[in-house]
Amino acid sequence: MASAKGPETNDGIVTSWMPITTAHPSVKGCEGLVYSYVANTVAVFDPGYGLSVSDLSCLPKPMTTWWEQGMLGPNTATVLSIGPVTCPEAYYTARTSAKDSSSTLVACCPIGYKFSDFRNNGDTQQCVSQLDAGHVMTFAVRDDRKNWHINTSTVPSPSPIYAIQVNGWAFAEETGTATGSSNACTATTTIGHSTGAADPGLTSGDKAGIGVGVAMGVIGLLSLLAGIWMMMRARRRERALVGRESPEYYANHTPGDEGSPMQTSPIPGTNKPQAVTTTGTLSPQSGYRHARSGHTVGGPLGGSASPVELSEERPTELPANPTPGVQS
Repeated sequence: MASAKGPETNDGIVTSWMPITTAHPSVKGCEGLVYSYVANTVAVFDPGYGLSVSDLSCLPKPMTTWWEQGMLGPNTATVLSIGPVTCPEAYYTARTSAKDSSSTLVACCPIGYKFSDFRNNGDTQQCVSQLDAGHVMTFAVRDDRKNWHINTSTVPSPSPIYAIQVNGWAFAEETGTATGSSNACTATTTIGHSTGAADPGLTSGDKAGIGVGVAMGVIGLLSLLAGIWMMMRARRRERALVGRESPEYYANHTPGDEGSPMQTSPIPGTNKPQAVTTTGTLSPQSGYRHARSGHTVGGPLGGSASPVELSEERPTELPANPTPGVQS
């Protein structure tokens, strides 16, 4: 099993690595949990669904932390990246891009979704499929009170549907011996770590600098994790209040621009949304970014502040059996 990689600093930015060393098992039904975070835009496998709508966990926890870190606001000091990475069972390796001889960016998309281009955390449109005209879809949407509900609607014309990507890094072993895997979704080579004594040639200043760098990485990681934990608690408290709202409010109130223009109603006395069949239509448009207004999402995908240059274009081969109900 690949070991965790310690924090590293590049151009003043501390990157803390979160490993995903095994393929996250597929969870039945996750491919059908459609999430509309922005009006007229829908996506599946969004970690926000498990935070806001239900307690179902469709992806590994490091993926949720990586995806949602932009919700904490701008951060130019510490970045959370996934590495080493293993694609979940429901995903395939859509594209790889070598940064250098020791680091390769790996893009994972759900089976049945085509790779478009590399996107950062919180930004959709990397993995895309298409909904046919007349497709009846059930999806989660929130009203202008920030409460979540389940709607059922019809797609009037061919429209895109996105799936949340899992992007991370594969690291070459220090000895140059790569560790392969039989799983096509797996890229889990990693840099070996020495357990021997420190190089006697290091000065006290060098050792102090290394200690400060590691401490900064650990402190930054703990701060980000604490912030994300607080955000998750706030979302769950918000979700728990849905059942306390007056049913009459939803029967006579039109949702705002952050939700769907259709009537919805929760199940009175519970915190669970209620599926409502409507005669309206849904027109999915472009993707969305999980960021508060005026804030930039996350930072670099990996340990470098420089953008990743694709060394070559490779055709993406999709499995023969796409996601049921969705045409790729």
